[in-house]
Amino acid sequence: MALAEDTHHLLDLLSMLPEPTDDAWPALWDLMANASKAERSARSSATASLTT
Repeated sequence: MALAEDTHHLLDLLSMLPEPTDDAWPALWDLMANASKAERSARSSATASLTT
């Protein structure tokens, strides 16, 4: 139940943000892609350090 409440709270917070303009979308997608790459890299490094 806590996850549902957290998700609902997050959606409430997101609904307060202004709508991105059309020219902001490419930058937003790039930011998300870079964050995803950084997360994968960090996980890979953490896994490698655990196995050595």
